[in-house]
Amino acid sequence: MLRDSSVKSLDRKILENYDINDLDIITIEKYRLRMREVYPESHFNNIDNLDEFLKSIGVIIKNRNTGKFELTLGGLLMFGKTISIKSYLPHFHLEYIDKSDAKYDR
Repeated sequence: MLRDSSVKSLDRKILENYDINDLDIITIEKYRLRMREVYPESHFNNIDNLDEFLKSIGVIIKNRNTGKFELTLGGLLMFGKTISIKSYLPHFHLEYIDKSDAKYDR
């Protein structure tokens, strides 16, 4: 609740000196394919240019101090290369449950 009560979203925090080179392009393409399947009418599906797509979903935003487009913390966590995530968050550890197999019961 404390995190969500902040006016400033951590997802949109600009990471200076992080850019599209810190992202895993294959993961982004898989996300786009899944998005087309689940939301075929989404206006995001009509954006062919990768940079424009990432800007439109908030993965990269303009740093008003420098004028450069830089990566957001949310973008790094969603699509970042492991080495880039660990560079910014050295103690980061991802834990998840794979629910792709319907027979798997936990």
